[in-house]
Amino acid sequence: MGCVSSSDAAGAAAGAAAGAAAEAAPKPKKKLTFGKDPNLNPKDYIVRDLKGETIVRTAGSIKGQQFIIEDCESSNVYLFDHSAAVNVDMCKDMHMLIGPCNTSVFLRDLKDCVVQVAAQQVRLRNCENVTLYLHTSTGPIIEASRNVEINNWQLSYFNLAKNAEDAGLPFYESHWFRVHDFTPGEGVHYTLSDPAMTEAPMTLFRGMDQAARDAEGIAVEPSARVFVPSTSPSFRSGGPQSLCFMDAAAAAQFMPLLLSMQVVQSKTLQLDAAQSSAVFGGGDLSRAGVKHWKDVCNSGARILGVELEGSGEDVQRFVAASDVPASALAETGGLYLVPDAAVGGLVNSFFEVWQEEV
Repeated sequence: MGCVSSSDAAGAAAGAAAGAAAEAAPKPKKKLTFGKDPNLNPKDYIVRDLKGETIVRTAGSIKGQQFIIEDCESSNVYLFDHSAAVNVDMCKDMHMLIGPCNTSVFLRDLKDCVVQVAAQQVRLRNCENVTLYLHTSTGPIIEASRNVEINNWQLSYFNLAKNAEDAGLPFYESHWFRVHDFTPGEGVHYTLSDPAMTEAPMTLFRGMDQAARDAEGIAVEPSARVFVPSTSPSFRSGGPQSLCFMDAAAAAQFMPLLLSMQVVQSKTLQLDAAQSSAVFGGGDLSRAGVKHWKDVCNSGARILGVELEGSGEDVQRFVAASDVPASALAETGGLYLVPDAAVGGLVNSFFEVWQEEV
């Protein structure tokens, strides 16, 4: 049989004692990080306690991280970069630009503020006298707020397209007008402004001189909306409407058309077999044309539908006058223009009846 010497026993006892002491000793705290990168400094992504100041974050300074703005007054914050999420709390008399955000922007306890914001979702709670210039992939949500004015996004700057791409936020699908108002009490606690009659004031950038604005390529005139179409289903003219469909992945090539005409509303959807037949099977397409579009749908592509002010003939004239190739209107050219007689029924089906399965 083996035996344990006294020296071995003493060593074992000492080891056990050392292990117990190590367990009892407080473990060093992990260094706090911001997001997934341990080298990031949280202070670079938090703006707090401003009074009469201006903060500008240029392209590449946020890089998809979350951002926090809180307890600020009579100041300006401009984020010319994409972010993961943005929280704005307890601010008064603020002018803010929040560039494309990958998830949600929360605006809480704001008073007398002007905010231009683009995000997958925008939520307001306990806000008063707030003006929004808004792009959102889902309808904005209002809770316990009053006197909120909502306009569509009206701005371009040099890195906007890249910011939107990095944030996964397509500007051709905007639901800024589909407001969900959960404020208790009777009445409407917000107003929608007609994009055709409203222009974002340059006073939003009161904290930047002309040289600084030019450096970012800031423009708010409708003609300067480089790729952001205006949508206004609440303000239809009452005249003829048209409807066209395209593969959402190839929509960028049709932006000249969407910018040259008044977009009523736009939406992307993955069509099932019955829906693709309703859209492409009952019009004036040949058998080859129907097959082409059904193959596109069967591939899993998302289809972008766009309702426009003006008739189908108007669309054809705009295509001829724009940078969109005339071949786009061919049966397999990438843009399907619905016959005028079928527009009304398909507008209702595509935008109101057909919804994404959750």
